[in-house]
Amino acid sequence: MRIQKDKAMHFAAGFLIALIGYIFTGEFKVGVGWAFMAGIFKETVDSQTHDPDFMDMVATAAGGGLGGMSGYLVDKMRKEKDRGH
Repeated sequence: MRIQKDKAMHFAAGFLIALIGYIFTGEFKVGVGWAFMAGIFKETVDSQTHDPDFMDMVATAAGGGLGGMSGYLVDKMRKEKDRGH
């Protein structure tokens, strides 16, 4: 199965948005929420010129989930290293 370039771009954008959200706030839910809101916003804007694509929103949210989780795990590993574990 080949992933469309557009879906990969949505995934990457969601990943980065959630990772940045986590870095700034330290909250997984905030990072993922930012990515989800970005996906909704993008498809709302797209709806002004053409039909929105629900799967674009799904790809953005999926990237957001992975980005938020990545931020959380890196942060957790860093904190454990600082404690000397």
